[in-house]
Amino acid sequence: MAFSQHHTEVRHLSFPTLIDFGQCMPGGFFVYKAYGNEELLYANDIVFDIFGCDSLQEFKELTGYTFPGMVYGKDLERIECSIVQQVEKHSKNLDYVEYRICRKDGKIRWVDDYGRLVRTIEYGDVFYVLVRDITDQHNLREALTDTDHLTKAYNRRHFDRELQNDVKYLLHYGGRLCMVMMDIDKFKNFNDLYGHLAGDQCLISVAGAMNNALQRKSDMLFRYGGEEFAILLPGASLNDALVVAEKVRYAVRTLGLPHEQGPAGIVTVSAGVALLEAEDALCLANPCAELIRLADAALYEAKEAGRDTVKTQNALFSALRSSTSSNQPHITRE
Repeated sequence: MAFSQHHTEVRHLSFPTLIDFGQCMPGGFFVYKAYGNEELLYANDIVFDIFGCDSLQEFKELTGYTFPGMVYGKDLERIECSIVQQVEKHSKNLDYVEYRICRKDGKIRWVDDYGRLVRTIEYGDVFYVLVRDITDQHNLREALTDTDHLTKAYNRRHFDRELQNDVKYLLHYGGRLCMVMMDIDKFKNFNDLYGHLAGDQCLISVAGAMNNALQRKSDMLFRYGGEEFAILLPGASLNDALVVAEKVRYAVRTLGLPHEQGPAGIVTVSAGVALLEAEDALCLANPCAELIRLADAALYEAKEAGRDTVKTQNALFSALRSSTSSNQPHITRE
């Protein structure tokens, strides 16, 4: 990261003093170079604890002993842009950012950091950073804004944001993203037959069963609208997504909720699965909308096939890859 010369102070960086200061801090404290690979110069024991490491060596192996190595991949570009903008605007070169980290045990946690850019004689521009784990506070805050109040699944607003983030990650780093769109079969009939209070309880039970069927922490369930739900599966293959969709369908069936007008006499769901590859996303003006369209088309096909089933419909964008003159992808049903 490069910064202008204004408002900076030139200081000596005394490591004995820095270590004594860092070890007395009540929270995490580290120092890193503000240029090149942003190598760390120092981190105290509390930083190791935040990352679930028992020693400096474990922390180095986990992070590469660089600031980018500390930040969860999807958050890095946003964080570094924010730091530069804040430091350039602040009279005392301060910044505040929140981001995710991945601990040694694989758990994703949220931290916040307060940084200050300091110009030193020995190392040039460096950041002094105070950091703390704010996962509980973050989750509480997110729970108030990003979850559906009835089903406790993530809401549509959060879906839109996560889908955009996942597609941006796909375009930048490559890979694939799958989506499952699900609909409770004949739900209007269920409401008419059993009443809206029973309908609400049905939604709660179905969402709980769906969520419990998901095994990866990265797989997220959303209430897309009404009786429709969506699952985002970053990095999953089409076969992986089909397995997840079948597990979810079976989990809902296993509830055994009576539904006289349902296709099986109990509450069931239909599901549509779609895959977006990075090379396909690059050919599209709006890859988010296209993935939703494909999943929705597959869901429609599942309903047409009698409901209580899973279908997939995916696009092959060979024409778009070979020619920029065509704006319409060729659709192939699987």
